[in-house]
Amino acid sequence: MKLRVRAEVLSFKDGKVLCHWNRGYATFPGGGVDPNESPVKAAKRECMEEADRVLVNCVVAHEPTTQTWPAGYAKREKWAKGYEGGLTYWMTGTTSETPFHHLRDARHKDYEEFEWKPLEEVITRLKEELKGDWHADVEVRLKLLETQVEMAKPIKAAWSTPMRLPELTPTVS
Repeated sequence: MKLRVRAEVLSFKDGKVLCHWNRGYATFPGGGVDPNESPVKAAKRECMEEADRVLVNCVVAHEPTTQTWPAGYAKREKWAKGYEGGLTYWMTGTTSETPFHHLRDARHKDYEEFEWKPLEEVITRLKEELKGDWHADVEVRLKLLETQVEMAKPIKAAWSTPMRLPELTPTVS
């Protein structure tokens, strides 16, 4: 099976993830890895092209996975022609809150309106997508999002607990 090597990035901020609803599906910045390009470099490039955001602190978040594409998919998408599926490298990283370019015309032709969406909302949407053709990719996205939610719990608990300062006894010299 001929696979298109690709990189996808999930960027988190304050209990939200950078996401776009595309034809009813939750999508994240990502795309093909060019020849002689690392998956990390591809994730950074794709994040700029699609979300118009600079990606920093990019790390591999999950082992690469393969996904067989639904019948006829490669015929509908120009970039998918000749492939039967994808080999996806999964990344997480930090991006700017707003697009890099102030003028819309300065953005890449592949730009889409990515927004910061609440993690719980995206998780709910992805659970519905598990029933569809993209279940292998959706499972990884869900795992990464749910891990982010779990990691945030101790931080939220620490913020909500009042801090007790030790009693200080003044000394006289």
